[in-house]
Amino acid sequence: MASPVDTPRLQMTVMCRCVSIFTHLVSIRRMTQASSDIPKPEQLAELVRGHIPDAQVDVGLFSGNDHFEMRVTSTAFAGKSRVAQHKMVYAALGEHMRGGVHALALTTCTPK
Repeated sequence: MASPVDTPRLQMTVMCRCVSIFTHLVSIRRMTQASSDIPKPEQLAELVRGHIPDAQVDVGLFSGNDHFEMRVTSTAFAGKSRVAQHKMVYAALGEHMRGGVHALALTTCTPK
């Protein structure tokens, strides 16, 4: 005789509930992350300006408190590919790209 857990429908329900609980735990962890771990837009701008001295940096939030959009204009980008330009900005942001910054919409360009 099969136990109630052996039925495919019940197994799927139990599995879905486990995934749902895990997803909620990850969301709660993200929401309760120390606010000091999440940088402010101006902090990110200062990091980039420190790494790329002539940079004009505009940073804003576009969703939540850890989804940023950034526009960086610098003569240091002249002659470099877009990938190289973005790597320069990521290097300036350092550990924030592995922690406090969940998403970054980045635009780089040279002055006109």
